[in-house]
Amino acid sequence: MESGKAALSTYAEALLQSRSQKRHLLLGNGFSIGVHRAFGYPSLHEAALARDPSLRQLFATGDTNFETALEQCDDPRDEARLREGLIRAVAAVHPEYSLSLTEEQCLSCRDFLEPFVGRNRVPLGLLFTSNYDMLLHWVLSRQGKNPGTKQLSQLKCWDGFSGPGEFKSDGDAQAYYLHGAVHIYDRPQARLPERTYTQMLRYEWGRPLTKQVDAELRAGRTPIFIAEGSSQKKKARQRGEYLSKAKRKFKGVCNGGLDSALFTFGHSFGASDNHIAEEIGVGTLRDVFIGVYSDGDRARADELADVWAVTRRAAGGPPIRVHRFESSECAVWERARQIDVRFSA
Repeated sequence: MESGKAALSTYAEALLQSRSQKRHLLLGNGFSIGVHRAFGYPSLHEAALARDPSLRQLFATGDTNFETALEQCDDPRDEARLREGLIRAVAAVHPEYSLSLTEEQCLSCRDFLEPFVGRNRVPLGLLFTSNYDMLLHWVLSRQGKNPGTKQLSQLKCWDGFSGPGEFKSDGDAQAYYLHGAVHIYDRPQARLPERTYTQMLRYEWGRPLTKQVDAELRAGRTPIFIAEGSSQKKKARQRGEYLSKAKRKFKGVCNGGLDSALFTFGHSFGASDNHIAEEIGVGTLRDVFIGVYSDGDRARADELADVWAVTRRAAGGPPIRVHRFESSECAVWERARQIDVRFSA
């Protein structure tokens, strides 16, 4: 579609249409809420207020959205309190162990990811998430023949972190956390403490990741975690070794031309994520397939189809084709309900 509404597709049709393209996937909070509803804003709001009741005054009556509260906040100190409240709330409601995800849930999610980052997928795409939690990391870590051996799985989806957890900026990773996560931290280098390196926490016997995150927070160490209330502020925070590379990789996808397609799942493209939508609009990517769940999602997909078409024409760029599919067709965490995509993947 060059303007107006996004074209309607089924998920199977979307995969079939993009079978010869390099498929990339952008995950949003709907991905995590699908298996753990406590990641929704009402639960996070409740967890944050349980720890710090004074945060209530920073939210409008009846509103539990942290991003809305952050956008309306004028005091930098209150912004810092809200960000810390959100970080601690995500950690507080998080499942404690990776085994909180059943084997069937992990296998189902693996099947969902395979058309994008499957080991036999040619050409191989990239995976991005704007989520802060560890669910995706757990799924990838449990695909190997041995615990944590992502490279030996049905998926080819290395996150760029070494065995000990250090980020290899010169590596060829396939998965990126666009806004950071509760288990990713900047650390001072041992010999050059004024410089930092990026580390992802690793499982230790008797110390699951959730307990390690709690210990970091108690010690006053904050993870790489972009939780600003406006798109402009989020974009400004996308700096540092890890976030800068994630941003460059997403920009590269958006400029992939006719040979690339971007799928989104569980991502609402809210106002605070306009920097993501804008990157798509000014790029050369031909096909965008937006997973929708609600009437608001459908209206937003139509709006973006029109905005992106206008942006491309104004810049003299190639036309963009926007499609929407019902995200319920994917059944990411429910293998028994997944459609058969073997012949379209």
